[in-house]
Amino acid sequence: MLTRVLSRVRETEMLLQGTEEAGGTAGSSDQQPTARTSGTSREDLVHWTRLLGLARTQKTLLTTGSVVLLVRLPFSISLPHFVSESIGGLMDGDVGRVKHAIILLIVCGTIDALLDFWCVFLFSLVQQRIVRDLKRDLFASLLSQPLTFFDNNSSGELMSRITSDTGQMANDLSWVFRFSIEAVVRICGVAGYMFYMSWRLALLTTCIVPVNSILNVYYGKFMQKNAVEVQDTLASANSNANE
Repeated sequence: MLTRVLSRVRETEMLLQGTEEAGGTAGSSDQQPTARTSGTSREDLVHWTRLLGLARTQKTLLTTGSVVLLVRLPFSISLPHFVSESIGGLMDGDVGRVKHAIILLIVCGTIDALLDFWCVFLFSLVQQRIVRDLKRDLFASLLSQPLTFFDNNSSGELMSRITSDTGQMANDLSWVFRFSIEAVVRICGVAGYMFYMSWRLALLTTCIVPVNSILNVYYGKFMQKNAVEVQDTLASANSNANE
């Protein structure tokens, strides 16, 4: 997700910079792959700084959403435990244990659902506000461009940048905070629970992690390539439709 956001923010930033050279690069389909693959680590750091700057304006909502997420996750992680307890109680014939586990399961599930609603609401609100700010800045930049800029960039390409790319960037940028926090907390919580219950079974499970990590790397590259192709195809289609 992070690499997909970075691949789109480079091209959109070129329009925001308001230079003819940047405009020519953003409008040239032959130069786009080079711009994505030839960036140095320092350039990537600059892009990440500017990208995170888009979210900095919504830091209050992002912080609130992250706090709600952190409060919610313990309830969410505990649900499988209570399911296991209820099944274990049924197998042992312990009715009291089953009732206790089911009550806690209902309580934790209800709290988890309520907090998840507010979590989704807050991050969605951040997403829409980032889209609004990005579209406003991008449109203002386009209005200040010289006529030669529009000679080098088709109207369909520019419309795709304003409508499609900005929405995709804001969507990935806002939700990456939630998914990153949730992944770290879930991994630590589940790993701690597994080692507490059975360290032998936990060690056996961790043997699968390297294989899964390698598969995720290749799958992430595959998804990034497809996402870039989808956005480029959409830009080309919009360009042809507008022309």
